[in-house]
Amino acid sequence: MPSTRVGLENIQHRYAFFSDDEVKIIESDALFSVQLPLIPASTAAPVAL
Repeated sequence: MPSTRVGLENIQHRYAFFSDDEVKIIESDALFSVQLPLIPASTAAPVAL
């Protein structure tokens, strides 16, 4: 099933809210990789459990 990439767009938009660093997506026939920048705990929103 082909991907709609909605999940990747969601991640990119969420990271853009907290950081100017970009989410890097590397895609080829042999590799698919997503590199996420680290966000300092003082910047991140609290997580409800």
